Amino acid sequence: MDVNNLLLDLEVIKQLEDNDKLGVLTLPGSTKLCVDTFGYTSSITRWYNNYNRETSIVYVEQLTNNIEKTTDFIISGQHNEEGEILREAINSALIGLQKLKTTYISDSIIAARITLIINKLKNLSKNLKNFTNNTYNFINEIENANNANNANNSNNADNASNANINNSITPSN
Repeated sequence: MDVNNLLLDLEVIKQLEDNDKLGVLTLPGSTKLCVDTFGYTSSITRWYNNYNRETSIVYVEQLTNNIEKTTDFIISGQHNEEGEILREAINSALIGLQKLKTTYISDSIIAARITLIINKLKNLSKNLKNFTNNTYNFINEIENANNANNANNSNNADNASNANINNSITPSN
């Protein structure tokens, strides 16, 4: 799975400001997400570029499904660093999605679909956080056990050295 494409799309969503909308660019061989910045001519440029809310929401829903699959892959494969990076990107994108939801507040269906996307992404972020926290806790437990064993082995070695010194000092009869 290519995490970089997911991160790129999440970064684009993060860039949304109040009243901005998303556009889906269809290029030969690829489809990309872009921010359609709010302005007086926005409706004309959206019409000209063939941007519409349905295409944008379908794209974000597919993106969310891909993030879910990638999250499962990250957790099952114990990819901690990628999990942390993806979690941070999801959390940043949630702010943009809230702004997009506000933009479409008068369209109850689109607003509801965005709410479902937000809830799903929050849940995925929580799963990634629990995974990374559990992994870091496990690593800390192993390190603490190793440190305790090393300290115990060091004490045993010191006790053995002291016993050898005491035996060499004690005169024999």
